Amino acid sequence: MVMNQCEKYDKIGIVNYRRDTLASKYIFSSNSKHKKTEVKYMLIYAIVFISLALLFYTIAVFSERIQGALKLWHLSLFDLGFVCDVTGTLLMQNISRNSVGVTSASNLHELAGIIAIALMFIHIIWASVVLFKNNEVTKSRFHKFSIIVWIIWLIPFISGAVFHIN
Repeated sequence: MVMNQCEKYDKIGIVNYRRDTLASKYIFSSNSKHKKTEVKYMLIYAIVFISLALLFYTIAVFSERIQGALKLWHLSLFDLGFVCDVTGTLLMQNISRNSVGVTSASNLHELAGIIAIALMFIHIIWASVVLFKNNEVTKSRFHKFSIIVWIIWLIPFISGAVFHIN
């Protein structure tokens, strides 16, 4: 009777039956078809959020450079870019936690991503301080730091696209 139940559940993907030399084990897992669909949509959302982060951050960095001074709406775009990047990163981290095959390229990508997010956070804090102090010279020179952070942020963005395309 146990085998019949196991076979019944196995047909709908609920139970994976594995026979060991010592004993039989029943490993319960979610339906693999639904899990693949869930991961697919999670990946789509992650890509959308990371792409929005690129869009918001790029607009903020280059409009700040063109206008010659940091403004409040630039900070708002930096904030949106940061939130989108963190959201996309968390989604991708959730996907990778359930996958196999960690390579040195993924470790390098992960390290670069952590550094980029930390720099984005520092960048937002510094931009807030610069706007609060309202020093025109500092506001006009802030774009140099913005471009450096943007270029560093591009490293995990590009490495994620290059190393993780299947």
